[in-house]
Amino acid sequence: MIDLGYYALADMKNQTGAELINRLEKQKGYWLDPCAEDALSCIVHHANHPDSNKSRWNFTSERKKCRVQYGYPEDRPIKPWYERKH
Repeated sequence: MIDLGYYALADMKNQTGAELINRLEKQKGYWLDPCAEDALSCIVHHANHPDSNKSRWNFTSERKKCRVQYGYPEDRPIKPWYERKH
C-alpha cells in the first residue's frame, strides 16, 4: 500500500480493489497475481468495516464477476509478474 501512497488503513476508505490493482500494475509495469486484487479488496473492506472477520479469499468470486463484466483496462501491462526482471 505504501507503493500507492497509503500509510494508514483509514486512507483506504472509499477505494476499490480493482482501482488499486489497476494503479499498482501500471506503476510496476507488469500485471500482478489475481490474488493481490483480492487482498486489496480485503484491505479496503477492513478500512470501511474494522470489525469484519473476512479474509482475502472472501473477495475472489467478487473479483471474478467484476472482471468478467468490466474486464481490465486497455492499457494494462502485458507481462505478468512471473516474467518480470528482478
